[in-house]
Amino acid sequence: MRRSNTASRASKRCPSPSASERAKPARRMSMTPEQAVDRLEELHALASGALREALARFTESGAVPSAEGRPLFAPSTNATVAVGVVLLLCAGLVAATGRLLHLGIAPWILTWLSFALAAGLLARAIGEFKYVGFFKQVRGSRFATLDTLVYSPVCLLLALGVALVARQSGA
Repeated sequence: MRRSNTASRASKRCPSPSASERAKPARRMSMTPEQAVDRLEELHALASGALREALARFTESGAVPSAEGRPLFAPSTNATVAVGVVLLLCAGLVAATGRLLHLGIAPWILTWLSFALAAGLLARAIGEFKYVGFFKQVRGSRFATLDTLVYSPVCLLLALGVALVARQSGA
């Protein structure tokens, strides 16, 4: 019986046990606790390295809009940190609106701020009609592809979620 190319490639990466190996009772490997810790450290290092490489490939030139192969701007470290802080504040707003966090702010203010946040996220998903959003004109770059497949849908789902939290708070 002939195996397909896909099956033969899969067997090279992750060999399946032979019939004789499957028939044998499972045998535990004898390791000292120190050897087990060393093995876990080795596996962790391999997994961390693979994840680091995958993230580098995924985000390489995909985080900033570009036109004709050139980024439209180069975000500074301070700007990146500021965006992170704003995102944390938005998460706190939604948590407070959903009554998971008490900030001492009137519930109706939290509700309206959450609706404003939802509108902002929806506006980001729709875009500015040139470089970002579902209706962008400039396509074909790595950022444009990621924006269409990941960034804009995430903004749309976040807008929906934030609006639902604000609506449920009912203040």
